[in-house]
Amino acid sequence: MINLQDFKRKVLKRKRSDIYKIIWLLLPFFISILIFFQYLVPTWQKHKRYQEILKTKQKLIIQYKNKIESLKKEPLKKTETENPFKYVFTGIDPYVTLSEIQKVLENIENLKIRSFRIVNQKPFKDKKNIKKIEIHFELEGDIKTLAEILEEIEKYQKALIIKHLTVSKINRYSNTLRISLRIETLFLLKQSSDNSRV
Repeated sequence: MINLQDFKRKVLKRKRSDIYKIIWLLLPFFISILIFFQYLVPTWQKHKRYQEILKTKQKLIIQYKNKIESLKKEPLKKTETENPFKYVFTGIDPYVTLSEIQKVLENIENLKIRSFRIVNQKPFKDKKNIKKIEIHFELEGDIKTLAEILEEIEKYQKALIIKHLTVSKINRYSNTLRISLRIETLFLLKQSSDNSRV
C-alpha cells in the first residue's frame, strides 16, 4: 500500500524542482530586461536629447552668424533731422565708452567678463575730436548667453559694430563657451568746458 505522506512529499519535491528549472531558464531573460531598462533605455534617451540639443545649437549658430554679418554691414544710424552725434559716445575720456558697454554686458545673466580693454584708438576721417575706438572683451557663457550678447548689441542706443567674434568650448565635457568679442564704436571727445566743436 502506498504511503500517502510519501506520495505528497514526492509530488511537492518534483514541483519545487520544476519551479527551480523554470526560474533558471527564465533568469537570463529577466537579467536582459533589467539591463535594457537600467542601462540601454537611459543611454538611448540621453543620446536622443543630445541630438535635439545639437540640432537646436546648429540652428542658433546659423542665425547668430547671419545676425553678426548684418551688424557688421549696418551703417551709422542717423537721419538728416536727427542730432548727428545721437548714436556716438561723448565725454572727456574714451574710457567712458568702455564703462558704458561693460554695464550693458554685466546685466546679462550667467555671463562672466574675464577681461576687457581698449585695443585701438584712431581719428575718425578728418574729425579731430571724434575717435574710432575698438574694445576687446574676453567672456564666458553658454549658447543662450551668446544670443543675449548679440541682442543687446543690436538694440543698444549707440552705434556698435562687431569687428571680431570667436566662440569655442572651454572643454569637450562642458557647455560653457569662451567668447572673444571685439566691438567698434565712435567717441566724441568733449572739453571740460563743453565748448568743443567738430
